[in-house]
Amino acid sequence: MRLSASQNIYFNNVLVDNVYINNELIWQPSYFVSNDGIDASNVSGDENNPFQTLNYAISRITNQNRIYFKSGSYEFDEKEITNTGLSIQGYNNQNVTFDGTKPISDLADSSVNGGNWQTHTTDIVTDTNQTLSSKTIYKIKLNSDAEVWQLFYNRDEVINARYPSAQWTDDSVYTFNNWGHGYYEYKNNGDITDNTETVIGNGTGSHYYYENGEIVDVPHTISGSYTASLYDFVKTQQGIDPSFTTSGSLANLNVGSFRSYTKVVNSQSLDDTNNVIRLSYDDVATWKTKHHYYYLENKLEYLNSENEWFFDNDTKYLYVWLPSDAVPTTTNIRAKQQSYSLNITADNVSIENINFFGTTIKGNSANNLIVRDCDFLYASCYAHMLNQINSGSTISPASNEVFETQTRFTSSPNVTFNRCAFRYTDGDVIHTQGGNTRIEDCYFNYIDKTVANLSSVMTTLRLMGDSNIVKNNTFRKTAASSTLNSGNAPIVEYNDMAESGYLQSDGAMIHLMVSQQSGSKVRFNWVHDTIKYGIRFDGDGDGFNGSIHHNIGWNCEGGIMAKGGWLESGSSVGGHFIYNNTFFNSVEKNDIMVLNTQKGVNINYGSVVMNNLTEKLSGHRTDIEGFESWITSSNNYTASNIEPLLTDTASYDFRPINDSSIVDAGNTTYTNFEFNPSGVDSLTSDIGAMEYNGTQWEAGITWNSSTGSDSEYVSSNRLSFYQ
Repeated sequence: MRLSASQNIYFNNVLVDNVYINNELIWQPSYFVSNDGIDASNVSGDENNPFQTLNYAISRITNQNRIYFKSGSYEFDEKEITNTGLSIQGYNNQNVTFDGTKPISDLADSSVNGGNWQTHTTDIVTDTNQTLSSKTIYKIKLNSDAEVWQLFYNRDEVINARYPSAQWTDDSVYTFNNWGHGYYEYKNNGDITDNTETVIGNGTGSHYYYENGEIVDVPHTISGSYTASLYDFVKTQQGIDPSFTTSGSLANLNVGSFRSYTKVVNSQSLDDTNNVIRLSYDDVATWKTKHHYYYLENKLEYLNSENEWFFDNDTKYLYVWLPSDAVPTTTNIRAKQQSYSLNITADNVSIENINFFGTTIKGNSANNLIVRDCDFLYASCYAHMLNQINSGSTISPASNEVFETQTRFTSSPNVTFNRCAFRYTDGDVIHTQGGNTRIEDCYFNYIDKTVANLSSVMTTLRLMGDSNIVKNNTFRKTAASSTLNSGNAPIVEYNDMAESGYLQSDGAMIHLMVSQQSGSKVRFNWVHDTIKYGIRFDGDGDGFNGSIHHNIGWNCEGGIMAKGGWLESGSSVGGHFIYNNTFFNSVEKNDIMVLNTQKGVNINYGSVVMNNLTEKLSGHRTDIEGFESWITSSNNYTASNIEPLLTDTASYDFRPINDSSIVDAGNTTYTNFEFNPSGVDSLTSDIGAMEYNGTQWEAGITWNSSTGSDSEYVSSNRLSFYQ
């Protein structure tokens, strides 16, 4: 018997909702949606007679619990999903995209130049203070009710006009050379240094001194022999237009180490004696006296390089300078018009096989939501072009507003993302609240270029609640100081994580705060090639009973750092358990650090350090320091270079060679009243994360069926839906 997805089935004259054989679901009543469909009462909604819109299909639901979309790109207003158990799917692996953008032709004011682009000739000052005289760019007048906060040219993002400029395409969004510089550090002796550690001033009387609420631009080399100086830029602009000021700009400020903020520039002060410029803004919540960077937005004058745009919301003129001076059309330029396509407020909903472009999904009380095999390009972004952080909400610069228009689910336990891909997301990529979240087999790439006003310590992926699982994901190129904030007592396993933390100080790729550490299991991960720590149990030593085992790390700033086990009333709160890890080639810090002290206080009482294979194992961050007696350390093996002891690191085969110092040299029997691992958490007999005769396990996504990199596979097979 062949069952149609849209037919009705009856048993004893009762309409059947689902059909199972041997406990396997083989049929559900369904509707179909197609761009070629018709929304009418005489249309059945079956595969051959589909509806045209999701809204109408939902309005026709009786016992249907699945809506299939046929191939095509769909533009529709945000839709709330209130139907419990509803599944929204792309049909039969067809290319289905929910598009949050519209062509400029839909937004253009037809009464001005026929709704077409026109040339705009102006003098432009580049970031390196070169003047391009009578430069021709393009502008178009939009309708009086139009608002734009993200722009695309042939489906690639055009970057908001900013000083200094930066792009996704050359990774310049991830280098502080393409930010303005404040001072690098204000030292205890009063010395003020720039990013080359050169002393440029001393004390509060220096023209480079400032406090929270101000920043003074420190010129820096931006490219070759060219220098970026905001003072020079402003003076040159004022030579063209004497009224030019940076006041009213948005300033994205990395002045809190692991916290960054967007503020309005309240005033500028030019010091013509010392050739410096001072900007003022409302105080930020977290202020550090080191590593200060910023960039400015929301002035037409900042549109000074290719692939940038500016929208004047007062005049409704949109300006653009395209790559290679290309001429825009009303169809090859598209504008973001929504933050979300779906708002899920019902339980047991699933979203499957859908592409999302310039839009994403959110939910509240969306218990047991499943998002599977979905691809997200430019899922979310800040609304800075409209002087907003969150689209639709005017910025309040005196407060420290939190960015909340990302892929976001509140009061929603048991949310699952499986086999999804995200690329070019601004802000954190996923935020869930409710616990028992599962992020599995997903690919994350180019996540965040603004990294401002995020929650908590500002992370790439933020999962709140207890017992979350983050498994078999691949992370590449992320901006926030920390990549994973996985909630309380998470399981973090088999993830492949690299190239992180470009735009904030401090942090780690797997970062657990104190309250999250007890009962956590961080295991079987690859952490590598990062300017941050690989794995970090943070705090001052008040965390306890977290496990870090069978992880592999290389080329990190520092590999593993664990802080826990401090004393309360003379007794340890409980230690951490760091065992059977393989770490090497850490750049600035040691490979495995289980600290003896923190801020002059002894910590890590009761911690266990066992069976680790590494080059630098220490009770100190940078010095090689033996563990104090209160830390149990045994059966670890260190060598100045452990790569010759591993089978083939270039092919990610981290199994040891047959060396008696490693093979069968581990401790497999140690236990204490807090530490008694079993099953996959057991101590293993060979020192290090892999065994000589064991499985060459891999981390990261499992669905790359090619011999190429995950990035190549995802680009060709998952994120090419508009090519």
